[in-house]
Amino acid sequence: MLEETASDACSLTDSAVPSAPRLESFDRAEAERFLHWLDPSMDQFTFQTFDDSAKKDKRLAHVLNGSLDQHWGKLFALSRKGAGVFVTINRTDLKGRKTENIIGVRALFVDLDDAPASDLKRLKYLPLRIHLTSEAVSNGAGKLPRVHAFWKVEGVELDEFATIQDKLARIVGGDVAVKDLPRVMRLPGFPNNKRTPQTLVRNVTPNILARNATAIPKLAFFTAVEEAFSREGFSCLERAERGPVLTFSQGAPDEAMRRLAARTQRIFEDAIDPTARELLPLVADMLRYVSSDLPRTEWWPHLAAMAHLAGGSDEARSEAEAVCREWSSGYAADGAKSTRYAGSTLFDEADFNAQWSSCIARTSVGEPATWRSIRRAALSGGWTAPQTSYSTFAKAGSSKRDPDIVDLLNERWAWLEDEQVIFDLKFLTTRTRDQMMGDTAALFTTEEASSGRMKRVSGYNLWFVASNRRTFAGRRFLPGHGPFVDKDAEGKPLGGVYVNLWQGWGCEPVKGDVGPLKALISRLCGGDEEEIRYLTWRIAVKLQKPWVKIPSYVLIVTSQEGTGKSQLGKFIVGLYGKHGKIITDRELESSFDDWKADGILFAMSEEVSLKEKKSTANRLKAMTSMEVQHINPKGKPSYSTENYLDLYFTANDFDALYIRNDKERRPFITHHSVEPMPMQEAAALQKWYNAGGKEAMLFYFLHEVDGRTFNIYAPAPSTSGKTLMAEASRSPAETFVAELLADAAEDAAEGKGVALRDFSALLTAYAGMGAAIDKRAEKYLAMALTKAGVPRRRVRVARSGGAQKSLYAVLEPTKWVLARNEEWVSEFDASAKASEGRN
Repeated sequence: MLEETASDACSLTDSAVPSAPRLESFDRAEAERFLHWLDPSMDQFTFQTFDDSAKKDKRLAHVLNGSLDQHWGKLFALSRKGAGVFVTINRTDLKGRKTENIIGVRALFVDLDDAPASDLKRLKYLPLRIHLTSEAVSNGAGKLPRVHAFWKVEGVELDEFATIQDKLARIVGGDVAVKDLPRVMRLPGFPNNKRTPQTLVRNVTPNILARNATAIPKLAFFTAVEEAFSREGFSCLERAERGPVLTFSQGAPDEAMRRLAARTQRIFEDAIDPTARELLPLVADMLRYVSSDLPRTEWWPHLAAMAHLAGGSDEARSEAEAVCREWSSGYAADGAKSTRYAGSTLFDEADFNAQWSSCIARTSVGEPATWRSIRRAALSGGWTAPQTSYSTFAKAGSSKRDPDIVDLLNERWAWLEDEQVIFDLKFLTTRTRDQMMGDTAALFTTEEASSGRMKRVSGYNLWFVASNRRTFAGRRFLPGHGPFVDKDAEGKPLGGVYVNLWQGWGCEPVKGDVGPLKALISRLCGGDEEEIRYLTWRIAVKLQKPWVKIPSYVLIVTSQEGTGKSQLGKFIVGLYGKHGKIITDRELESSFDDWKADGILFAMSEEVSLKEKKSTANRLKAMTSMEVQHINPKGKPSYSTENYLDLYFTANDFDALYIRNDKERRPFITHHSVEPMPMQEAAALQKWYNAGGKEAMLFYFLHEVDGRTFNIYAPAPSTSGKTLMAEASRSPAETFVAELLADAAEDAAEGKGVALRDFSALLTAYAGMGAAIDKRAEKYLAMALTKAGVPRRRVRVARSGGAQKSLYAVLEPTKWVLARNEEWVSEFDASAKASEGRN
């Protein structure tokens, strides 16, 4: 028993020694993981740099308060000059690194640099949730770990910290000097420049983001320490015979996974893609370190990756589905609780079946790297490849470069063939060569030059010329589909694999109270049941079918401010997340429309006033009708993409937009007299939205509004608001013609209507309204009559001495279109004669 325990204890020493990095590089992900473990609620820390050399150059000593994003560039530059990079473990006020700046204890820790193996064994018997950082260094006889051990312990007071640290260091065998409150420790991801060659400090604890995420209560920590070590005369190994507090190897791969790794070793080293059946068990093991309790936008891509991995094999698909179902639900196929996956509280059987079917139907056959996204998430969670190191996943060792740099860069970067540009998969946007080189400066390797000397090769240069550089045909925007697509919304092949700019909704749908939403819609529609039903349908159908272009837009008009119309629009923008946007009149009118370039599904503009601009009306017509839109970014090449844009406007004026007439099919306009909302009511509405109303809105529109009977392509209904705006949009000539036709219809109803009118008489009457009789007035009146659909005929009239006259039929237009010239002349003469008789 004693020998077995000793062997187990030594496994800690082995696991704490990562293979010496073959790349002279930095690893920002390591730094981010450690800081997230140390304090997931904060992104602000106090960093410290010192000269790692014996010179102790004060120019390299800096205290930096802020986030890693803010200071990464400076920390990187100082490290390259020979500085060591450290972080203050305890929480500071972000004003310095003195004792008075410490405001809270984050963790207890010990420094075990150069500690003998017998001391390292003791770590095995300390409480759960240990976190280790380490670097591999050589003592001439082999590699020994330089280990720092950390425990997040809650409830430790500032004035007792030093005493506890001293006792902990003596128990474990660490450096007793490491006990001051503002103590800093080396930040993983940066090299120790004291060493020759340099060594990289890394996180080595299994499952850093899961098991080690929460703090240990102080009392529980002390009890476990005392239980393990306080009995006089008990050594570590003697105590272990009675059952160790922690079996550290529980995070390590089991024997079955070791055998699997041995079988797949050749596959990785030969640099060929393994088959799905060979990879599925390995990827299933990776999923043990990836939580499924995720928002849909983060959970769904893992299903898509597994579907892609399974390919077209029914057997592999069945196995992949079983793994995904167990991972998502936490239950095995036989209904028993899963022994390897925790599952998710968000799991829904019907939703899973629908999503899996969608993933299988839309598998991107040409995309070679989707399963690696699971591997990357697993590595972040603490997974280690069984009996493999970083190089096991590399390609053949005969290459002068390390191909895994390219694999690593492929996780974020890609080349778009159709645009011939670099694409950032993290932010879904194009990047310049210089931008990528700046972001990847920490990744490089060395190779032998023709002169025989070693030279540095940047990761960018390796990636750009690599045959396995990640490449896509281009980018598309297909809402509701996976991250990579090879078919359009109708299922037609695109001729290649494209990056999909769709990033999911702004929240997860959750059933809840939507009474405030319904009351707001009813308020803005003036209680009109037809308008309420249409507006609700209109919002819901776009959410239910985001890949469908609806050729209409919404305009809500109230004469007073503060009625809630903009609040409703902002609520809807929030549902769309990154695909919703608030825009201005200026953006609508500008020829540079790159505000649409980031995959915008829903755009809202407040208080529009475009009544004088028919060109803008034409632009709105194009935006709401065309299925393909031309994006014209400022300073960048233009390109075309699918148009799924939906528009929502608010206004205070009844003439805010120009529309031709009340038969215009595109705008849905509601205009009612609505009283301003009291401030308390508006605040309560916003509070409802922030406290679950947003999620309830999305659920309501997605699952409770039945949009099956909504005809997407039918004209927007006529409303009193549309009629009023059409009237306000008329020119003086159009207003004159509208009144002319209305008067003619009234006269006809009374039996005294005149069907044909002389254009010169109409022009005189029009001028009587204040319009000067000139060529422009004649032109505008003729255009207004034609626009209103009034038939025209030029004939010779006998009563005018055979002169030609332009006659317009203001009644029964269909009849007079088909009538002969003689009938026009006869009717006009009869009307003129009757008029003379009345006079």
